[in-house]
Amino acid sequence: MLIYFDDTFRLKTIERFSSLLKPQGKLFLGHADIIPENHYFTKHTEHRLSYYVKNS
Repeated sequence: MLIYFDDTFRLKTIERFSSLLKPQGKLFLGHADIIPENHYFTKHTEHRLSYYVKNS
């Protein structure tokens, strides 16, 4: 759903996701949902699967 919003709203949304996840929690999004550069999550890719891990 993030593809429908601008970068400002996306950053607010991932900030909220970050507050809900435990340290090193993983965030899985749809393949079209790309989040802008941020200090909340680091992107990881394994076997064509991408996900984000919450930074400590």
